Amino acid sequence: MQPDTNREERLAEGPKKPLIPGRVMLIGEEGIPREIIDGLQDQHIEIFTREPDPAKWPSEMAHLVHYLPREERLRIGLFNMFEKHRDILEGAIQAWVRSVWTDLRDETSALDSDREAVIEEMVKYLRESILQLLEDVR
Repeated sequence: MQPDTNREERLAEGPKKPLIPGRVMLIGEEGIPREIIDGLQDQHIEIFTREPDPAKWPSEMAHLVHYLPREERLRIGLFNMFEKHRDILEGAIQAWVRSVWTDLRDETSALDSDREAVIEEMVKYLRESILQLLEDVR
């Protein structure tokens, strides 16, 4: 590893994020080849082991994403897709929620105190709908 020349500046910036145990294990168990680790600066190791979002990593660290566990890469990809399609998703969800809530209040006299139960049922409905759609696109 190369020496970290800005350590004091970074330490003065404020509290650090907690370590991500799986990332520390990747390094310790050589899930990332030693020659790659040896080519990183100390600050890159620290970022890798503490910053969960690779989008916030310096560009010279982008290749490290390939060493993350498959599930983590999938979550990152999903987050990026959600951001990419945010306008479509938010517009559709807002229209659906407003319509359902309005109809529910009008037809069943639902109260604000019923919101948690309504949310729970809406999430169940969305989950089942998404599962069915994913089956259809296989």
